[in-house]
Order: sequence, then C-alpha cells, then structure tokens
Amino acid sequence: MFLVIFSGSYYALQLKTALTFQLTLDLSNETEAVITFKYAYANTNSSNGDHLRVLASKDCGETWSVRKIISNQYLPTAPDQNGAFIPTSPQSQWQQVYVNIIVSSYCVSDFRFKFAFYSDGGNNLYLDDINIFPASMLSYKEAANNTSVFPNPVNDFFHIEALSPIYSLTVFDLCGKIIKSTAINNLNKITLSTEGWKKGIYIIKVQFLNADKVIKIEKI
Repeated sequence: MFLVIFSGSYYALQLKTALTFQLTLDLSNETEAVITFKYAYANTNSSNGDHLRVLASKDCGETWSVRKIISNQYLPTAPDQNGAFIPTSPQSQWQQVYVNIIVSSYCVSDFRFKFAFYSDGGNNLYLDDINIFPASMLSYKEAANNTSVFPNPVNDFFHIEALSPIYSLTVFDLCGKIIKSTAINNLNKITLSTEGWKKGIYIIKVQFLNADKVIKIEKI
C-alpha cells in the first residue's frame, strides 16, 4: 500500500474553517501505518491561537482519536501577514509532518482520518502531498538481510550495505515519483550521490534475489 491523496496542487483551508475532508481506507492487511503531509501557514499577529489536529477513527467515523496536534507555537511556516496568506516559496514555507502512531488497533477495513483546523484570529492554512504508508516502508534499518543505510540523514553521499548481494535499487520521493533506478551487479555495498535531490524524505527499494527491502532516508 502506498497512497497519495494530494500531490502537486495544494488544498487550502480558509480562515474560520473547522474541518476538512474525511477519507475511508482499508488497512486490514497492515499492522501499522504512517500518514505524511506538508502544510503552510502564517499568523496574522502574535496573539493568534490557530492550531491543527489530525484525527483517526477505527469505527468508520463513529468515534475519533487525536493522533497529532500542531499548536500555534509551532504552526507558522512563514512570517506574520496582515492579508490573506498564500505560500510563495515551495521550499521554505512548507513543513513536512509525520503521524506515526496509527497502531495495529486502527488497521481495520474502515479506517478513517481527517484534519481539523481550529481558527483563532490567524490566517489560511494549506495542505499538500498527503500520503499514507505501511510503517515498514519508513524504517531506517531492516533486520532481514541486515540491510542498512548510512549516514542518515545525508547531505551528499550515502552508503547501502547488506549481507546478501544487491541486484537493483529504486529511489522514490514521497509522491511516488522515481528519482533513480539502477542495476547493481550483485554488490554487497554501494555508494550513491544525492546531487540534485531536494531536501526531504525518500524511499529506497532494495532488490535482492528472493526479497525486496524498503528503507527511508532523509536528504538535508
């Protein structure tokens, strides 16, 4: 399972908006899940109290549990703006968020999650690149085949090591776009460059003879 809900065109929550959409998903084949998204927001002034919550339901929306709260202290991604906030920088005005407490009890056939934006005198909030993954796709190290990646986070070069020979690897961004795909000639250790990669999280799929392993790496 790798689901992209929004990618490329952001979803705007206007001033005074209380709730966004609700989405129902079948997570019954998973044991844990991770929701990732990006948001952009600016206060009107320092007295604002806007905050964002991510909620989940394991009974098709009958009851809800808060999985993530971003208080106003940490919410702004841009300086205060008196007028309506519109993000202008794709890099500096967007914040990546991980909601990694979708535990096994929530992995049901009618799982739902939603965003709640509580306005208290602030400004507009924007959502983009909303994804949901099995938690195993975002592990830093896989026990099987003793596959590891280092350094992680990475600035320029990183290494992948495994006890079993590596046949190929594919690098994806969080929108599912292939960044790099290459054959590896049965090596146990390889070095890759991140030149040209944007800052953020990437998913590396490492292919062995009889298995695939997926590892997360962060470019800083």
